[in-house]
Amino acid sequence: MNGDRITRFHKFALCLILAESVFCSGCQQNEEAFRPIKITGNTMGTFYEVTIADDLSPDQIPKLTNRINELLEQINAEMSTYDPQSEISQFNQSQSLDWFPVSPGFAQVVDEAIIFSVITNGAFDPTVGPLVDLWHFGPEIKDRTIPTQEQIDEVMSSVGCQHLEVRYEPAAIRKSIPNLRLDLSAIAKGYAVDMIAEELKTQGIQGC
Repeated sequence: MNGDRITRFHKFALCLILAESVFCSGCQQNEEAFRPIKITGNTMGTFYEVTIADDLSPDQIPKLTNRINELLEQINAEMSTYDPQSEISQFNQSQSLDWFPVSPGFAQVVDEAIIFSVITNGAFDPTVGPLVDLWHFGPEIKDRTIPTQEQIDEVMSSVGCQHLEVRYEPAAIRKSIPNLRLDLSAIAKGYAVDMIAEELKTQGIQGC
């Protein structure tokens, strides 16, 4: 996730479409009032577009845009492996086996990622950071040579949710092996969509 670069590995639209349909008996809808409003920007190595089919006042749009960007920047600061100062990068760089303090949202995403890993028997695994780096799909894009089976087997010893714990009070995560590294790219964007949807609901914009 990198707000400054769009790579071919992350090109997908983070689209959130919310519509509010109003039906009036014996009257016609004002089409101008329900012309879709689009809020766009860059985030997490890709772009996003929020389409709202609702009647917003002119002063609501910039406030909502700023709030959406604040949420995305916060999530990026927590879960971006492209930001060396993010929570996930600091955790990955650390070889400590002690509890590592994180934000509540970060703890929630890690907890849900572990659950999905169990449900899928490891097909989904948030601890694949070492494998992502080995295949050069991470922040440092190097020569994309195919790793040998020996290299893969060596890295696999540092992968597995059985080596990861999470708690909520206080929010923290812990690794049981020093080289474990997280990559939440497969789930963080969906979490961002959920957070934006919740924010729109608090603003009185209801999704169908």
